[in-house]
Amino acid sequence: MSEDFPIKRTRTHVELFVLTGIIIFCALATHERNTVWNTGFSLWLDVVRKSPQKARGHVSLGAEYYKRNMFAQAAAEYKTALRLEPDAMESIPVHYDLAIICQRMGLIDLAIAKYKEFLKSAQVCSLWVACDKIGRYIPETHNNLGVCYFAKKEIKYAIREFEQVLAMNPDHKDARYNLRIVRSKLKEPDGNCPHKGCSGAHPEN
Repeated sequence: MSEDFPIKRTRTHVELFVLTGIIIFCALATHERNTVWNTGFSLWLDVVRKSPQKARGHVSLGAEYYKRNMFAQAAAEYKTALRLEPDAMESIPVHYDLAIICQRMGLIDLAIAKYKEFLKSAQVCSLWVACDKIGRYIPETHNNLGVCYFAKKEIKYAIREFEQVLAMNPDHKDARYNLRIVRSKLKEPDGNCPHKGCSGAHPEN
């Protein structure tokens, strides 16, 4: 019996060494994962690196870029997502997000095209009426289109868009305010913005 003790003791030491190694490895892995998950940006950047063919990761990473005013990078991620899943229900709002970025970057013609593309996608989708996630973007899209047309000094088109918003939602404050500004623009013989000292057209979004 006494001869068994050294063997058992050695086996115990080996098991303890292996267990300690596993614990250390898990701790390091947990630390690395916590570092990656520390911010939304690092999380989705990690997701995109590991699963580049997943559209969701690109959409979420695009949103993180947008939060940081990194519009070119955000646009690139949204375009990638649309390329990967152009016909997915989840991709429809991405057209809207991409249009917003184009508008923020001053790419008005491209923004108008993207807003129209979003409206077309939403209308083609048979489920959009019942989908709050998509349907709630419709009035905002027309309001933003009105702002874009106003920026291009296409006043009649701007009025049409703002009136369409109010037809859908009479309580839409931004559209009502924007429509009042645009209509007052028509009364300005010199073509200047009705706001004193203002150098450009800018109804609120």
